[in-house]
Amino acid sequence: MPSRRQRALITRRLLLGGGAMVPADALVDAVWETEPPKHALHAQVSRLRALLGPEVLLTRAPGYLLATGPHAVDADRFAEGVREAGGLAATDPAGAVALLDELLGLWPSAVKYRVHGRRPSSRRGRTPLTAPGGSRM
Repeated sequence: MPSRRQRALITRRLLLGGGAMVPADALVDAVWETEPPKHALHAQVSRLRALLGPEVLLTRAPGYLLATGPHAVDADRFAEGVREAGGLAATDPAGAVALLDELLGLWPSAVKYRVHGRRPSSRRGRTPLTAPGGSRM
């Protein structure tokens, strides 16, 4: 496997860690199907650290963590936005709908291929949501 792909898989696994320390063993399992060459993880982490910066990719025994901001992962932003839209729903339904539509923009069209049983529209490959009563979400 090319080392660039290995670094991408390590980064993905660290991001899924949500800012928590991810054990080195879990990173090895995410990247290599068999036992990696000696020091392979360390070499890839060193290259990543050179790209991301030493203040972003931290060593925390027995593993590593990415020191990212609260909105570094789309899934986190999405979950927070859905909670916010839920709070708006009773007092500002149109605002809640607009926020949910904005949140859907975080995801590739393949993820939202079918919403309410409809195919995506040609507009940016998205299907607009429809609120009860027929108003566009």
